[in-house]
Amino acid sequence: MIVTFWGGLLLGALLAQADADFGARVRQDVDQLKDDDPGVRQRAANRLAQLGASALPSLEPFLKGDNLDLRGQVRGVIEQIYATDPLYLVRRPNRLVSVALKDAPVPRAIDDLFKPFNVRPNTYRDGVIPLSQWEPITLNLEGATFWQACQAFAKSTATEMEVDSSDGVIFRRPSKTERPAFFTRGPYFLVAKAIRNEGKARLQVCGYPEPGWFLPTATLSIDSIDGSDGRSYRSAFTPLEKSSSFHHGSSFAPACRVAKSEDLPAGVSLSVRGSLVLELPTRVEAIICRPEDLKPPATTTISGSKITLSKLQIDEGGYSYSLDHDGPKDWKAPPAKSFLERFQIILADDQGPLLCPGACGYAGKGSMSVSSGWPLRQFWRPATRFCLVRILDVEQVTLPYEIQGIELTGPEK
Repeated sequence: MIVTFWGGLLLGALLAQADADFGARVRQDVDQLKDDDPGVRQRAANRLAQLGASALPSLEPFLKGDNLDLRGQVRGVIEQIYATDPLYLVRRPNRLVSVALKDAPVPRAIDDLFKPFNVRPNTYRDGVIPLSQWEPITLNLEGATFWQACQAFAKSTATEMEVDSSDGVIFRRPSKTERPAFFTRGPYFLVAKAIRNEGKARLQVCGYPEPGWFLPTATLSIDSIDGSDGRSYRSAFTPLEKSSSFHHGSSFAPACRVAKSEDLPAGVSLSVRGSLVLELPTRVEAIICRPEDLKPPATTTISGSKITLSKLQIDEGGYSYSLDHDGPKDWKAPPAKSFLERFQIILADDQGPLLCPGACGYAGKGSMSVSSGWPLRQFWRPATRFCLVRILDVEQVTLPYEIQGIELTGPEK
């Protein structure tokens, strides 16, 4: 069975405009979450969940109230919105973790820190410290984001975090040749490195969204480069390559600069300032199906594009699918809206997105047949849904960043 949806923040805005008492409706249903009748509470919860992302600004204040039972009921509604509004297949909800660990074994620490995000750090690749060699962990976190949890784990274990496009987050022994510096803000993580090699110094800033996010475009810029000696080195560095837009689901295109090694004194460290310009989805349409419900070939039409799914298999050993699409002929996306040209393929569990392994076109004709033996071991929960999500609208957000203490490594000459 294939089910089609559309939803998101713009839909919520339209609903709010159509109903001047939107906030009052939400408050009325929240009041019914306190009713003694379980049926009344469930119907109110269902009505609130059907409002999708539009209801979140009105619901979130109740999470800070004194009524613990009501807070739990509202939290359940919000989790239901996250699980059912297709917007959150490409715009992952903001999740935080709080832990208090004292001399905890590493497996328990990994469970407590990362299960809330459904991301399992990689411990099987070469160079990763075997679990038998890890020391017990002591750390305290309150309301930490995914990347803050990763940094706290790395610090408490004296390891270095690496992000790999295929294997996800990896903790390994610190590199002897690189000294990366980091910046985190919400679901975004930036890494800066400066390396001397063959008479040149290469400065690179890379970025990663929290696993489960998909951004139509993301551009990193380097606006200033200052040294620990008080001098500006912006003019010493020239662009190695032009910054490009975000294209892969797990990383931003890096911003790179290169300078003559002789222009940088020994012992100087660098600070970089710049911006991360993002397009965040606000409205989507989606096709969602479960492997156990599919009776191939299964066909559905969404916005004039016919999708036929003839094969779908998802298990712990990997995933495979085959599909055909037949969309509007001679259609072209408007300028600056190339995201309208494709459906993103998303593997998800019942709570949210796991992986974006590819995309298929919206217009014209085409076929896709993918068989991957990659085990989905970087997630705690198995994939249960196969989704095709087309982003319809976005908002642009600019986030300034500053990364300090970037050490130059490598030979000086």
